[in-house]
Amino acid sequence: MKDILMMIFFLTFGVLTLNAFAEPIDSPPDKQSALSVHMDGSGVQASAATDGATQSPQSASKSPGSASFSLLVSSIYNFRGLNVFSETSQGDQNALFSPSFTRTVFHPGLWFKYAGFFQINGDNRAYLVESGVGAEQNIAAGFKYDFSSKLTALTSLTYRFYPFASPRITGVTWPSWLEPAVGIRWTPKRDIRLDLQLSYNIPIQERMRDQRYMYTLFSIAKAFQVHPRVALDLESAFGYKLYADPLIWQDTIFDITFCASLPFRISEQLKLVPATNAAWGYMTGTGFGDQYMIYFSLAIVAEF
Repeated sequence: MKDILMMIFFLTFGVLTLNAFAEPIDSPPDKQSALSVHMDGSGVQASAATDGATQSPQSASKSPGSASFSLLVSSIYNFRGLNVFSETSQGDQNALFSPSFTRTVFHPGLWFKYAGFFQINGDNRAYLVESGVGAEQNIAAGFKYDFSSKLTALTSLTYRFYPFASPRITGVTWPSWLEPAVGIRWTPKRDIRLDLQLSYNIPIQERMRDQRYMYTLFSIAKAFQVHPRVALDLESAFGYKLYADPLIWQDTIFDITFCASLPFRISEQLKLVPATNAAWGYMTGTGFGDQYMIYFSLAIVAEF
């Protein structure tokens, strides 16, 4: 408890200090932030579950539709408080490579997305692929509706599958999940965003039905202008899983993620998003020191 309180104190102090010396940015926090990419099982992870690609204000005004392509490299694949590619601990630095493509049909309404999640290093890479953990594939579609300039409703459906899993290990062919999600976004100021999202993770195969769970996520983001081409995005999120059988599944029921990213717009169509991330997921039988992870990521995003 002491470690948690100290971490909260320093994070709060850092945010207040930045708020005192930085100028507010004139647009909402960037939805291609690294936290969004790591927190939607669709990243790219909570925000991406109910949101489409971000595009620059200039390109958004040119046409009712848009597309984006991104390449993400991260030293850890954090999915809702779990280091997916870990070997012995949450802090294992087994890196992630994640390409994604998003097509927005009626900006900012209907969108479609593909994302892949591939392990770069680690002695367990082949085993995780065969056991239905590695080489994850996501196909998602969603819609968002603006009630006003400050209030937005979000909805999505994600199909998550593992085509290279071995039936000998998993007991099923092509392990797959469906995840419907709904959410609400409130933007009280141009540089602040609050999201509340609710999703339900549904295994398709009968053998995996005890893995069903409902996931609630609350996130808050604040953006600062540090340069005409560079912003500082601070984002934090708290997640909670409610399993259909809580007696079987008890790990990572609670998770907390923090992200500090520096979106740098190279041109109207291209930007880089380096980020530093910290996350914690509750694990039974372990102390706080074995439950957190710190990792770094870099995304390249092209909008067209």
